[in-house]
Amino acid sequence: MSINKDNIFDDTRVNSSRRRLLAAGGVIAAASLASAIPVQAAKKNPPPMETQMFPKFYPLADFQPEVSVAGKFIVITGASRGIGRATGEALLAAGASVIGTSRDAGAVVGSPFPLLDLDITSPASIAAFVAALQAHGNYPGSIDALINNAGRFVFGTPTPIDPTLVDYFNSQVDLAMDTLYGGHVRVTNALLGSMSAGGSIMFTTSVAAYGVGGTEIGEALGQSFLSPYYSGKRALLAYANNLRGFMRTANTGIRVATVNPFAINTPLAEGTNPIALEPVDPVTGNSLINPTLNLVLDGTRALLANGLPASDVADTYVQLLQMNEPTPNVAVGSDQEPKATQGANELLLAGALEENQESAATLGCAPPGKSK
Repeated sequence: MSINKDNIFDDTRVNSSRRRLLAAGGVIAAASLASAIPVQAAKKNPPPMETQMFPKFYPLADFQPEVSVAGKFIVITGASRGIGRATGEALLAAGASVIGTSRDAGAVVGSPFPLLDLDITSPASIAAFVAALQAHGNYPGSIDALINNAGRFVFGTPTPIDPTLVDYFNSQVDLAMDTLYGGHVRVTNALLGSMSAGGSIMFTTSVAAYGVGGTEIGEALGQSFLSPYYSGKRALLAYANNLRGFMRTANTGIRVATVNPFAINTPLAEGTNPIALEPVDPVTGNSLINPTLNLVLDGTRALLANGLPASDVADTYVQLLQMNEPTPNVAVGSDQEPKATQGANELLLAGALEENQESAATLGCAPPGKSK
């Protein structure tokens, strides 16, 4: 099967809500979204019988630590910049000992904590990393916390639009899923035997895992052009929660949690940082064959450029690691302005809510004692 590219690129064939949204600069802010598509934001005091979403927003403003991270040994993957770097800095400030990873640690300048080479998509690289970690002078013999944070943005259509690029497309999908899901499973398994009793394994997933497209809002936001990213994050979320249940049932004492950021100001979608499922310009990272996808990329980059600071995710990790029992799944964001707009709450919550309305097990409101 081949895709008629004219059908994708002809603006008259794109539904009106997507056309208005992308013309307004893509997924820039909830204010733009409000005039583009119908949305339903989380409210503090919703009308009775109205389905709402209530994210567990972190970091908590009135948090009281239950345990200290001082002296704890913590490994953070993907720690050369962005969320990983900010998390390492925050944990250092709290007294922890940190080792981070990067695909090219030698190229990173000015890291405040040691970085070791690790490409989570490569079993050989994982094995070499484990050996280097255990031989490192800071390694105390066990790991108190593993933060699986490594990741890359991924863009591309769910199926190749050019039939001559099927092999390239398939290989990039494999790379994407290894980066967002399979690599984290392998790293966790490789380090599981080194975890201390009562240690923590945590994952940077995403609020994107709760709204993966296929809805009117999702299509308006161009989510089908980012399908590998959404797919990988949802897979990682499911893995992490299953791991948490298994660790509890097996009485290992190891706690597992996921951190699901709203829009965060990182270079995740800039230039050639993302994984692309189709050929891109070697400088800009834009698709060479898909102008509609480039509109989605422009909107995504604008969204992240105006996003929440990475330090909010870092502070969330510090708080979770200072709990006796970390909250299993938390969101990074706020229902207060200006952070509600920075995090794109209205946009992302509306998509997640509509996603649920189309699911096989819909959540909703009903009078007490009556099923919906």
